[in-house]
This record gives sequence, C-alpha cells and structure tokens, in this order.
Amino acid sequence: MDYFKSFSKFLMESMDNMNYKEGVYISLTPTKETNDKIREYQDEHLKDMNINKEIHCTLIYSKKPHQGDIKTSDNTYKCKFNGFSLFGSEKDTLVIELESEELQERNKELVDKYGFISDFDEYKSHCTLSYECKDIDIEKLPDIEFDMYFENETVDNLDADWSS
Repeated sequence: MDYFKSFSKFLMESMDNMNYKEGVYISLTPTKETNDKIREYQDEHLKDMNINKEIHCTLIYSKKPHQGDIKTSDNTYKCKFNGFSLFGSEKDTLVIELESEELQERNKELVDKYGFISDFDEYKSHCTLSYECKDIDIEKLPDIEFDMYFENETVDNLDADWSS
C-alpha cells in the first residue's frame, strides 16, 4: 500500500512539473570549454562590469502558459560571434549575438510544435555577458574569435522578473 501512495505522489509531482502556469523558458548552457573561454573574455574585457555568472543561451522565452511535457533535444549547437548588442528596456544588458542556423531552426521547431509565443518581434540567439552596463561603448569591445558550443537544453517555468 505504501508503494502505491509514493508512486501516486511521484506521478502528481511529475504532472505538476509539466504545468508551466507563468510560461516557458528554455535555455542551453555552454560546453565547459566555451564557458571557460567566455569567462576569460569577461575577466579581460569587462573587469568593472556586473558580470553574468550564469552563462546561457536563451532558446524560448514565452509567457504563454503550457500544460504537458516538452521534449528536449540533446544536440550541441555550434555558434559564431555575430556582434554585440545592448538588450533590455534600459539598453544596459550586454549580449553576444550568436550566429547559428541550427538555433534558429530549433526555436522555430519548438514554436511550431508547442505554440510558444514570444513578446519579442523575432528570435535573436544570444548569450548574456553582463547587466547594468550603462557606460559601455560596444564598438570598442574586441570581437570574440572562437566558436561557441551550447548544449543541455533545459525547460523551466518562466520567471517574468528574470532577464533573458
């Protein structure tokens, strides 16, 4: 009898994990080598900035609630540096723009399959380097000369107070 109670509890918790009431956030993490190289870049060129210690690549940011399982991919995505941008309402979040046809295709696949809706006009693959960058001239930052690799697709409940 205890087995059935614990199994029932497990099923209920699993079902609750598939209920994304606030929306869905899907991200990728850099491979260890890519993470180390990005950290070196941050340490060398962004010394006085509010560094993002949780390096990731946003794949989906959808405020539309979702009920049910989301099948993740176990692909590793190769990305190239495509410039820097300042994101956010204050234009103070420094991101690396990533060039990757595979990321664009994966984003579209997830949107088409699950009906995710973004608040943004288009998906721009990116990796956040730093927050609260008020006085930075991105034109003076040296380009990133190495390929970047992202993996470990992870699905979470959307936290609307968190910046992508």
